[in-house]
Amino acid sequence: MPRISRAQGIDLEKIAALRPDLIVVWGSGYSPALLEALRRLQFPVYVHEPRSLESIATAIEKLGVLTASTGAATIAANFRSRLTGLRQRYAGRASVRVFYQVWGNPIMTLSGKHVVSEVMKTCGARNIFEDLAPLVATVDVESVIAARPEVMVTAEPGAVDRGALDGWRRYPQLPAVARNQLVTLDADELDRASVRILDATATLCEEIEQARR
Repeated sequence: MPRISRAQGIDLEKIAALRPDLIVVWGSGYSPALLEALRRLQFPVYVHEPRSLESIATAIEKLGVLTASTGAATIAANFRSRLTGLRQRYAGRASVRVFYQVWGNPIMTLSGKHVVSEVMKTCGARNIFEDLAPLVATVDVESVIAARPEVMVTAEPGAVDRGALDGWRRYPQLPAVARNQLVTLDADELDRASVRILDATATLCEEIEQARR
């Protein structure tokens, strides 16, 4: 299959030549101008941009209709059932303060508008920067220290710890550092708005449960 999309952009000519029945686009992955260029090709375009866990299930159902898939409804139902089970198991437990690091230099994190913040809530935890306005925000060391996170989280492909959180070990006054609650999740699960996000959620819930103990 020809490659028509890379991080740098989309090959519109190749798409037009392939004459697709449906174009599925990650909404915030490309500029509005590029999305409009895709629409001008006059093929059906579905913009995939879930901003909540429930909207992932809804998107699966919509894609099932658009692709005439007979299994999408079952996948969505199983997703909702598993999500409900995680909420029932963890959501009522003692709240734990969590810091999520997107990038280390500059320090970037996610606000409460991001689905990862809902992942934390599912585990009965709270994003220490949930009140920030941008979806992705830059913060400083002092604001992280002041919020006193009990768990610090990042994500890497395959959950391989590449030391992204090691710089925080120089601040032993942080409860997460003092208790060695520095967690690396699988970016292939957490960063993709698919059913696999619940695998990362289950892992995070167990890590947060360790912090409670």
